[in-house]
Amino acid sequence: MIDKLKISVPFKPEFTLTTHQAKSGEAVSYVDIKECSRRGIGLEAKTIFFTGEVGAAQYEVADLRHPFESLATHFTGMAFKIYQGTKLRSPCIELKASPAKILQGHNVYG
Repeated sequence: MIDKLKISVPFKPEFTLTTHQAKSGEAVSYVDIKECSRRGIGLEAKTIFFTGEVGAAQYEVADLRHPFESLATHFTGMAFKIYQGTKLRSPCIELKASPAKILQGHNVYG
């Protein structure tokens, strides 16, 4: 039995930015991940560069992304993640949950 539901909810076009690839000419839409962070979404950095002196804590971050987070429901957890746009995928919010556990009220009475 497949016990996972995956739903991709695309961003409205007015909330995305579009760039054109120089070599292929294709348009790639992406969401401003820094603006998402300003609105309360936690981010993680793949790369951190420490700059300045040893005593001064200055750093630069690169490759920001949104890790999977848990949304609380009345029954069981539901994971969500913001995906940036690529050539093959438009920017979206992905929700993952177990429909069987939500329908059964899993973790409510146990």
